[in-house]
Amino acid sequence: MINANDCRRGFLVRRLALAARAFAGETSGNVAMMFGLTLLMFMLVIGIAVDYGRAFHARTRMQTASDMVALAIAKDLEAGKTKAQIDAHKQAVLALNLGEATLSGWEATYTSNPAAGTVTSTVTGTMPTSFLNVFNVSELAITTKSTVTSGTDYVEIAMVLDTTGSMKSNNKMTELKSAATSMLTNLANSNAGLSGRTSVAIVPFAVAVKVGTDYDSATWLGPKETSSVASTTQVRKCTNFWGYNYCWYDTETTYTQVPKVWTGCVRERSGSYTTSNSTPVATTSASLYPRYYYNSSTDGYDWCSTSQMLPLSTNFTTAKTTIANLAAVGNTNLPAGLIWGWNSLTPGAPTSLAETSKPERKVLKYMIVLSDGDNTQNTLGSSVSTIDANSKTICTGIKNAGITVFTIRVIDGNASLLKNCATTADYYYDVSDPATLSSVFARIMSTISKLRVSA
Repeated sequence: MINANDCRRGFLVRRLALAARAFAGETSGNVAMMFGLTLLMFMLVIGIAVDYGRAFHARTRMQTASDMVALAIAKDLEAGKTKAQIDAHKQAVLALNLGEATLSGWEATYTSNPAAGTVTSTVTGTMPTSFLNVFNVSELAITTKSTVTSGTDYVEIAMVLDTTGSMKSNNKMTELKSAATSMLTNLANSNAGLSGRTSVAIVPFAVAVKVGTDYDSATWLGPKETSSVASTTQVRKCTNFWGYNYCWYDTETTYTQVPKVWTGCVRERSGSYTTSNSTPVATTSASLYPRYYYNSSTDGYDWCSTSQMLPLSTNFTTAKTTIANLAAVGNTNLPAGLIWGWNSLTPGAPTSLAETSKPERKVLKYMIVLSDGDNTQNTLGSSVSTIDANSKTICTGIKNAGITVFTIRVIDGNASLLKNCATTADYYYDVSDPATLSSVFARIMSTISKLRVSA
């Protein structure tokens, strides 16, 4: 088989032979010699230009391959992939971009700097020459580098999760725990997670949200309720009758007001505060979050049986423990979960752990909302239509605050409400099989991963 390099060399030889014959037939001496040398140099320059032009084209392809490799590796690192998975992906990207190129021995290596959030890929290879062989240069070495920045930004994620009684059916709670735990593991192993640039809040909800008794003395909470506690004492009493003392013991009952035992749940605020996450003010009682106390005669069951929320944290072990402890009980009140997801991503009270985005420290905020049922009950005794309306208003407020919202409907629930709550229609997932929740959470994480080529 005749290859292209042989053809090019044959062409050069034929031209040189013609030049030699012309030189041999030339009788003007110096003119013939000068013509021959000039022609030879001209042909060599053309040959060298062809080789370097091919090298330039090959380097362009290698630079593209290097960019693609860096992006792929950065995305894999963000997703917490193993080294074996990353290496396999790297080779596949190289083959796709360089498989048909006139290169040999190409190879890619990479370095990662989690603190800076960068990944640098280096691609090397050699290109066989056609004309530079005349100068004993059989190949040209080519090296390209690319650096990807995968998260100088900080990320805050609130998982607002329906933990009502219906989550027990169809293996929904089990699949939710598996999907959420897998996402948390990948976040923990990512560059952003390893460098402390990602924090997560877990907000389980049913009728109420359990913020936890650690906030018992918080100034954003309403006053504690009290109950009367009876205490009895035996009191000796005496009287004199006709010169005789008669004594006996009476039981006296006294009542003392003592604080009720608060188990960590809060009710919704009333009035305009119901759909707002405005900061509570101690001197404005309506702005404070009322404590919830179980009332057996009105509540039917203890609304504070729900799992406790976790404020924003970079401790993914604690986050996974919170997910593992989720329990399905109670009725659906989406506004309660939305408000506390919003609070979790808002700087200042109540939870005060979120950060404000600054030019030198950009903070990206995301909320993942999962539910499997229609709104049925809230702590204000509102109708379902009112609860739905409150949900829509809160969703609008969250999105207006610059928070990107993903919503997931699992088998049942108000599809229209959840779809409209999502930032875009593409960020709404209608799940008919709970076993697919892991892939849905993986797709959401892929969307959250922000990558860009910086060099």
